[in-house]
This record gives sequence, structure tokens and C-alpha cells, in this order.
Amino acid sequence: MKEIKVKAPAKINLYLAVFGKRKDGFHNIETVMQTVNFFDEIELKERPSGIKISSSHSQIPKGKSNLAYRAARLFFRRTGLKKGIFINLKKNIPVGAGLGGGSSDAAAVLRGMNKLWNLKLSRKELVKWAKELGSDVPFFIEGNTAWARGRGEKINALKGRKSFYFLLFPPVRPLSTAKVYQAFSPDKKIGRKKHMEKIRQLTGALESGNLKRLKVSLYNGLEKTVFKIRPDILGYCRSLSQAGLDPVNLCGSGSALFAPVKNIRQAEYFINKLKLRKEVRIVKSFFGA
Repeated sequence: MKEIKVKAPAKINLYLAVFGKRKDGFHNIETVMQTVNFFDEIELKERPSGIKISSSHSQIPKGKSNLAYRAARLFFRRTGLKKGIFINLKKNIPVGAGLGGGSSDAAAVLRGMNKLWNLKLSRKELVKWAKELGSDVPFFIEGNTAWARGRGEKINALKGRKSFYFLLFPPVRPLSTAKVYQAFSPDKKIGRKKHMEKIRQLTGALESGNLKRLKVSLYNGLEKTVFKIRPDILGYCRSLSQAGLDPVNLCGSGSALFAPVKNIRQAEYFINKLKLRKEVRIVKSFFGA
């Protein structure tokens, strides 16, 4: 039986502007996402028939509600392939952290199954299928750096970007994305035109590798909502900022945080200075899929 191992990277939202709710129930967004070198590990094994999932995380569903399961089912449906698959998820990316772990796993399953059976389906085709699974899944087919619009499914890859280092602070406890968006109300003080200007400033910083410009360009429109729901996250964010890590930003809809740093040495300095818990990670922009 054939088998393959694939990696599913986490992402951070360097910029996230959220607007009004759409007719389909989702919100329109403008976001710049970046994959980082922090991965779930996925093992795919051919079986005679059916889809079976196992996971290292006890809270991850192992049935049809699992996004990786749905990705496999969609793959078989679209290709007509008369096979089965066993999916083993080694979860390293925290659940409910805003790091896109579930979406990345689903995209990795699509990519991995394509490679497992050497079907040579194009990335464009896989992106088309990924749109049926969730807002972030299309982004993870390509990964790297991208500007996403709509509900997140309209992806524009940003080429020629420089690498940056970040301190990544995993959540103490997860936060429901649905809960955050239900409580969210748009900030009408900043219009779409202003957001476009700020995003262009950010993409310029990414292209030039200018850390100072990157820091002043970071933005997350969900922070106020998340901080209201979870004051503990706001308190942690403030304590990190007061200690010299500035800015400290929310990952997606939370509850993980990240802070850009100059290099590994500076990251290690803050880890030692603040006696940060062992779960805090030094991550780097990841360009690959």
C-alpha cells in the first residue's frame, strides 16, 4: 500500500480588516497572511476503501466533521478514484488559536493525496476544490505570503517577499472563531480606502525586508472584540508590550499572539528575560507547501 508524509504549516495574519456580513453569513475581509515554519505532520496511507482518521489530539473529531476527512471525501468525489485513505494527524498547531491548523491540514490532505497517487492535478484545480471546504483552505494550497479578499477565498500571491522572525505565543485555552465573529461589529472609523493604503504599506515592508516598517503596518480588526471577550488575552498582550515586545498582535481570530523580532538572538533574549513558558516558539516566514 502506498503512503506519504506531508507537513501542514501554521499561518499568521499580518493584516486583517473585517467589514460587514455577507448574504452567505460570512464577513468580507481584506487580509495578508504568511505561513510560518510551525507544522502539523500528516501521514497518508492508501487503504482498499473508506476514510479513517486518527489524531494525537484528543479533542480533534475523527469523523465526518473533521475538515481533513471532508477534504479526502471531496478528493475522491472529484477524481472518481476508487481507493480509500488512512489519515494520521500529529497535531502540533494548537486548536482555537487563529493559526489555521484545521484549514492547513485539509489543504495538506488535498496536496498529499494528489502526490500519493501521482494524479498531477494543478494547484489551480486544488484551489478550486479547497474553496468548497473553508475560507482559509485555498490559501494553504499555495501557502507563502498572500493577500486574500472576499471571505478569504480570493487569493493573490505576493511574490519576492523577505523572511521575518516572530515570537509565537500559543493560547492557554482556545477561542471559538464563530463566537468572535458573532460578537464583532465593524469599526467605521477606518474606511476600505484607508485599509488599502495600509496594506500597500505592509506589502512594501515585506518586499524590502524592513522590520521597522513591518511593525508599524501590522493590524488586526478583531482585536477589540477578542480582548472584550477574553480580558486575559489583553492582559497578557499588555504585559509583553510593557516588557519591550512591541507590537504584540493577535493571530487571526485568536487566541494566540505573535511579535516580530529582529533575529533568533533577540527572540532568545526575550524568552530568557521574561522567563516565557516552553510552549512559546521562535518561528520564521515559511515559503513552501
